[in-house]
Amino acid sequence: MDILLLSLLFFPISMVGVSTGGLSLVTVPLLIFSGLSPHNAVATNMFGLIFMSLSGAAGFAPEIKKTPVSLTLKLSVITAVASFAGAGIVLAVDEKALRSVIAVVILAVTVIVFFNRRAGLNERTDSPRRGRTAGWIAVFVLGIYGGFFSGAYITILTYVFILLWGMSFLRAAGLTKVLNTFSSAAACAYFIYYGAVDFSYALPISAAMFAGGYAGARIAVLKGNRWLRNIFMAAAAAMSILLLSGRF
Repeated sequence: MDILLLSLLFFPISMVGVSTGGLSLVTVPLLIFSGLSPHNAVATNMFGLIFMSLSGAAGFAPEIKKTPVSLTLKLSVITAVASFAGAGIVLAVDEKALRSVIAVVILAVTVIVFFNRRAGLNERTDSPRRGRTAGWIAVFVLGIYGGFFSGAYITILTYVFILLWGMSFLRAAGLTKVLNTFSSAAACAYFIYYGAVDFSYALPISAAMFAGGYAGARIAVLKGNRWLRNIFMAAAAAMSILLLSGRF
């Protein structure tokens, strides 16, 4: 596939993926179809995710400011450490089995949120202590997964912030962009060191992902939590089906 055409495809994909997550479930197969090896496709896509996350964070800036800087920094450091470790085990796991587990988790949580009509629409300040503790653990574990593939990583992390930390969809979407920037950068440092990033693809798709990420984030902020909840849950259900089908 021509690199220009590939970049044009990455723009609308990033517009949606910046809010819903799951972008890598589409972009990595596209890179493989374009001629990259699976390992190079994952690494090259990870490079692009840095720029999509940066522009997405800029677009979600008003929501990100609602989270204390100290908390954001702590979560970012934990994510970076976990993701660097995750990049190192990319070849040591059974990805097919892991994706099935991820799909079941996403589907189960989507059902829970569907029946909890208020989840993610308003901020909740009464999150129990045990929920916050589970949230810290989930951020670290998910950071490892995000470091070696990242497909649906943001989707699950968004649900973690909504259900365990009491955040709205918009605030959770914004915070995940900050964490994904650190996650992708940490993993990319590992991939670049081992020469796995193909920059002839990485640079043009990064430009497209940067533009798409910002546009998508601004649209989400303008539309509001209820709109984002509907889009997010529809995308999450579709991701689960795709993962379980074994086609991605």
